[in-house]
Amino acid sequence: MRKPLVSILINNFNKENFCEKAVKSALNQDYKKIEVIFYDDNSSDLSLKRISFLKKKKKYKRLKIIKNKSRSIVSSYNQIIGIKRSLKRSKGQIICLLDSDDWFKKNKINQVVNFFNNNKKQGILFDKPVL
Repeated sequence: MRKPLVSILINNFNKENFCEKAVKSALNQDYKKIEVIFYDDNSSDLSLKRISFLKKKKKYKRLKIIKNKSRSIVSSYNQIIGIKRSLKRSKGQIICLLDSDDWFKKNKINQVVNFFNNNKKQGILFDKPVL
């Protein structure tokens, strides 16, 4: 599994002020064999417009956008549906989840890939956020 494709799944609902930073942190990783899937859960703010504008730049061609057109009233259910739909579109051997109001450090994916390369029997990795 030396250089696997890594899929970074980003769920978003009305995080206009943060989502662009999240997407850029995913796309600007030191590790380059990635795809980023941005799932917008029918936001009523400008989140989707901001990310769609980013996607037009050649630099961000590894970005895929999924637009949900309706929401349940239960937000945790919406998040699960978003992850499930994003997983179906992903092609990565390693899947990373990133909330749209968080971001990754530049070497995050390198560390994840190195962990799995050095721990072949490990199937899942949890980390602690830095506040």
